Amino acid sequence: MKYIKYLLFSSLFFLSFISCNNKQKDKEESVVKHDGYMLPRVLILTTGTNKGSGVMAEGIILASQMFNKNGAFVTMNSRDVLLNKKELNKYNIIIIPTAAGYHDADRQYSLTFMSNEELKTIKEWIYNGGLLIAGDNVGRNLMDATDRTSLYGELTPGDWPLAESFGISLIERNMQGYRIDGEITPELKGNFVPKYKDNIWALTVDTIYSDSVKVLANWIKDNDSIPALIQSKYGNGYCFLLPTFYLLHPANAGGYWSTKQINEFYDYVLKIFNKNNRVSFHLNIWPNANDYAFCATLNANGSLEEYNRVLDFFKKVDIKPSLFVNDISDSTIKELLKKYTLQSNGFSKIDHQIVPFYDINRNIKLNEIAWNKKFTGYRFPYTRTSYWGFECLSELGYEFDSSIGVDNLENYVGCAFPYNIPVSNNSLYKYVDMLEISPIMNDDYYFYERILTDSYADKDIKNDAQLYGKYLKNFWQYAIVPYNGLFVYLGHPVYIGHSDSTMVPLQNIIKEIQKEKTWITTIEDVSKYWNQIEKTRFYINEKSNYAELLVLSADTNTIKNVTVKTAIKLSSVSALKGECKIIERNGWNYVVFDAFNNQKLTLKYE
Repeated sequence: MKYIKYLLFSSLFFLSFISCNNKQKDKEESVVKHDGYMLPRVLILTTGTNKGSGVMAEGIILASQMFNKNGAFVTMNSRDVLLNKKELNKYNIIIIPTAAGYHDADRQYSLTFMSNEELKTIKEWIYNGGLLIAGDNVGRNLMDATDRTSLYGELTPGDWPLAESFGISLIERNMQGYRIDGEITPELKGNFVPKYKDNIWALTVDTIYSDSVKVLANWIKDNDSIPALIQSKYGNGYCFLLPTFYLLHPANAGGYWSTKQINEFYDYVLKIFNKNNRVSFHLNIWPNANDYAFCATLNANGSLEEYNRVLDFFKKVDIKPSLFVNDISDSTIKELLKKYTLQSNGFSKIDHQIVPFYDINRNIKLNEIAWNKKFTGYRFPYTRTSYWGFECLSELGYEFDSSIGVDNLENYVGCAFPYNIPVSNNSLYKYVDMLEISPIMNDDYYFYERILTDSYADKDIKNDAQLYGKYLKNFWQYAIVPYNGLFVYLGHPVYIGHSDSTMVPLQNIIKEIQKEKTWITTIEDVSKYWNQIEKTRFYINEKSNYAELLVLSADTNTIKNVTVKTAIKLSSVSALKGECKIIERNGWNYVVFDAFNNQKLTLKYE
């Protein structure tokens, strides 16, 4: 099969190209000018999974963790953002998934269904310097469900606006007997997708129009080879078209990319972005040059002795826990807890997944009355989240939830970084105006539940404590450290505070965390920091012997100890206002400074 490269488009295609450029020029002239490139900010279009419970698809979790680790803060949104160019321009990397786990099969949510206006907006955004990662079905259907391929036979620049961006046309073929093989990096090569034994129809490259197209993987069958995964430069931007979005989903077996390979792909994408924009500086995900973050939370349950044992320990190690409280009848305990930072666990232990909106609303408000307090954070009873629960909390002005546990040891549930919560329910889909700050998946209850029984010998307690200690250590080393993530400890005084023996796992993990460069803080400060960063953009302008950093923010407050890092050796840093300093560690130069709107830094090289 032959693939012809056209150095010149048809006159009509060329004229449309010029028209697009002129429109873009007009657009650019209406935007406030500033020097430099925006450090990467990632937008993922997804509506979540599990009937509005706030859980993301596994592949989305992995993408979020990998980009955040590298300082590319991630925001999620619904497809409605494609109708708002101003909002879209806040991001320079966009992921548009098209696979069953991301609602591809549901017309209410699917990103295979897109209007020409949406596709043209994406095309314009790429041309201006954006980087797109999309599945091969992106926008193949019109919004009325008409398949563009059934109308035109193939997807070309004339009927599929993204064809020009990708530099290709697509046609649907039966790929039975084909496999996907390629090499993106030395670490990411080989058989990406095994041979299809059954009939499977897929959109494949028919014609390559642009010299900028780079084929990263091919469909292979005997001597036949068809481009599968492509990378293309368009204007000032780049785009990647995936033969199946399942390549970026860690749950697949049988030859699909592993978690390590998916990570390698995102690393490759970021290197392309940074090279294209000549960026040598990166945001450090946590303030004050920290590699990780930790905060302690407790669900209120236990005796006065058990509370004192746990709280005295946290006071000794100078950690301020946040307590999620419900209706507590013991007045002595209630007075003790009022000295601490409190968040809501609901008035009573109702299941938000089965009760109506009214009961949820009533349960949340009753707890506020019981404690005479307006809470900012919530943890669902039994950590069972729901669409109507999130709707209610959002309406009442709650800033964060902490219910969806991180479980990167076994599979991907929850996230090692805060994220804005995607919810969906039938034809409703939206992002509630609050963060999910995911706690540890398996808390002390999973190991000490027998404490509430009559028969729990000291020997059994010590054995369970040992198992709990191993779990906490493994969670820290394998779920948090690889991603430079956030560890939200979740415990209960009734379990962890039962005795000196049950306290040992908590004491040991705190010791290990304190040895590392960790931001030990509160869940409230994590929420505040993340929300401030979301409203802030950083622009870098690199010169021959120095660089200029500009901060633009919609937040009126100062963010303390924001950090950028670079492998370039720096001699000095000066700021327009506020504190700034350089920290050298492990071959990196960290620049720590006060960030606020119109803050400017000058970073001089050695």
